[in-house]
Amino acid sequence: MRFNNKQIIALIFFIGIVNSFFCFSQERANDIFWNEYNILRDHVYNNDVSLVQLVNLYQKAKQLAYDILDESELMVALSRCEYIMGRAYSYASDKKNASTHYDVGMDYAETASEIKDSPKARLIYLENLSQNCSVKPTSFVLAYGPKIAGLAKKILKQDPTCGAAMFILNAQHIFAPIPFNNYKKGIKEMQAILKTPNIVLEKDDSFNIFCAIAYAYLKQDEKSKALPYLEKAKNIYPTNVFLKELLTQSEN
Repeated sequence: MRFNNKQIIALIFFIGIVNSFFCFSQERANDIFWNEYNILRDHVYNNDVSLVQLVNLYQKAKQLAYDILDESELMVALSRCEYIMGRAYSYASDKKNASTHYDVGMDYAETASEIKDSPKARLIYLENLSQNCSVKPTSFVLAYGPKIAGLAKKILKQDPTCGAAMFILNAQHIFAPIPFNNYKKGIKEMQAILKTPNIVLEKDDSFNIFCAIAYAYLKQDEKSKALPYLEKAKNIYPTNVFLKELLTQSEN
């Protein structure tokens, strides 16, 4: 079958419309999922509902991801669901369940990178790994902990505006045990993140940075310097349990 010029132009126009509709549909699907995920994330960080309720929200978000996302986006979304549920169990001091979720999150992120290598897939792998180091045995930390900085730098090479990767790269200066920490350097680097032009920070990223700076100041017994950052963190997640501990320290 041969097509004349008008038919070819019409066919190209039709294909363009279909592709535009598909892209719009995928963008819309992404928005729907991430709105649902953000509800879960905010409840986890605010520590304002029970673990049973969080599990229900987590399962709801995962099912939504399966229903509406394509393969590469799906794996990233599932990994992030595991990560935030791991955080929920970490806040509950349940290291075993937290670790299980971080492990699964790392697996999903690796699959996402195999399908389509992207800063998003690398970042959620790094976030799961970083948190896993806080709940796993020392042997895991010794094996995987040294890889964190290198992974963060690779992400920043791909995406220099990734605030979450910057945070993880510099968090070691604040949260590493003595003698490996350096509070002054950590504070300086965290403040630099906040001043970085075009930096991309999610709600929880900003909260983590404010808490890290306040924590470092409190460790140096500089309570007056910690207070502005505690207030900024309080404006984001006022009922967070870690923030409450920092607030208590600032008042004693």
